[in-house]
Amino acid sequence: MKRAYVEAASADYAEKRRPVNTSRLAIMTGLTRKEVKRIRDLLADGHRLDELRSSAADSVLLGWHTDREFRGHNGLPAMLDIEGDDSSFNALVRRYAGDLPPGAMLKELVRVGAVELVESGRLRLLRDHYAQVEITDATLEHVSQAMTMIGRSLVSYVEDQDRGNESRQH
Repeated sequence: MKRAYVEAASADYAEKRRPVNTSRLAIMTGLTRKEVKRIRDLLADGHRLDELRSSAADSVLLGWHTDREFRGHNGLPAMLDIEGDDSSFNALVRRYAGDLPPGAMLKELVRVGAVELVESGRLRLLRDHYAQVEITDATLEHVSQAMTMIGRSLVSYVEDQDRGNESRQH
């Protein structure tokens, strides 16, 4: 989402032939200048857009899954102490969410059901993404109908192309 804000704001200014600077983009998007610069640098270096993680919470969760410092001996995400050494939750947040307060991050991740506090006082990771996505029967029905319409349109297009090619050959 952040990347989309930065791209849209950049495109808007480029169309009007005005200089696009990081401060102006930060004001327009509501992101920090540091975050705008990071996104612009990644895009300039040729990173695909879908490679960019959209939030600090996603970055923390991804780090918990992928960083050896926060995985157990079995390779799975470890149970973490909230405070302590380099492999604590606070250390994880500092590494992957910059200057965001670890306490606020913890409250939010617990609220969305991504992390739970277990009886031992340690934290357990429950999922690898931040966004709460509830897929209801109505959502599945809507997606199914949309995909059916897209499929029919594609078949119709291909058939039209085939008919056009046949008429040109005769």
